[in-house]
Amino acid sequence: MSKISNLEIINNIIREIEENFDMIEMKMKRHKKRENNFKFVTIGISSIVTLTLGLNIDFYGQKIAFILSTIITALATLEAYLKPGQLWLLEAEAYRKIKSIYDEIYYYRLSRHDSYNLSEIDDFNSRLQIVYNEYLNGRISAETKNSTSDESKKGKIDQTL
Repeated sequence: MSKISNLEIINNIIREIEENFDMIEMKMKRHKKRENNFKFVTIGISSIVTLTLGLNIDFYGQKIAFILSTIITALATLEAYLKPGQLWLLEAEAYRKIKSIYDEIYYYRLSRHDSYNLSEIDDFNSRLQIVYNEYLNGRISAETKNSTSDESKKGKIDQTL
C-alpha cells in the first residue's frame, strides 16, 4: 500500500513539472522574442539615423533623424521597464533546473522497481519547491512596479503557476 502511494506521489510531481514546463517554456519564448525584437528594431532605427546624419541630408532629413533617435530612446526606456531579457534568462535558468530535477525523478521512478523511499521523494519535492521559489522571487523583483506592492504581485504570480 505504501509503495503505491509513493508511486502516486512521484507521478504527481512528474505531472506538475510537465505542466509547469509548458508554461515556463511559453513565457521564455515570448520574452526571448520580445528581447530580440527590441534589439533588432533599435539597431535598425539607429542605422537609419546614422545613415541620415552621415549623408548630411537637408533640414527634413535631420528632423527625421531626430524623431527616429527619440523613438530609439523610447524603445530603450520601454525595454528597461519591461525587462524581457532579464525575464528570459530567469525563465531559462528555472527551466534548466526543473528539467534536471525532472530527469532525476524520472530515472528514480524507472530504476527503483516499486521500492520508493519517501525521504528521497521529499528531497526531490523540496528541491523543486526551492527552484519555484527562486523563480517567483526573481519574477517579483523583475516585475516590481511603483503602483503595486511585492505581496500583491506574489499572489498574482503564484496564480500563474
